[in-house]
Amino acid sequence: MDQTAAFAASLGASILRGSEEREWAPGYYYVLFEDPDGILLEVNHVPVTGPLNTDASFGSADDYVRKDGEDLIDHR
Repeated sequence: MDQTAAFAASLGASILRGSEEREWAPGYYYVLFEDPDGILLEVNHVPVTGPLNTDASFGSADDYVRKDGEDLIDHR
């Protein structure tokens, strides 16, 4: 993901989040970026198979919002 983020940035993308690990699945690692046309893209890697954590939540639009580099909602 680190190389993906660097490559996307070299093509003019704005890195919005990551590369970082999150708790949604064991080893879930991702980068979220906006391409030069304004399209949001996420690239992720989950090294094991199986379902996401049963207690994972994607409920709030604020889950992906950061202010001054910090998540508005802390899920960790």
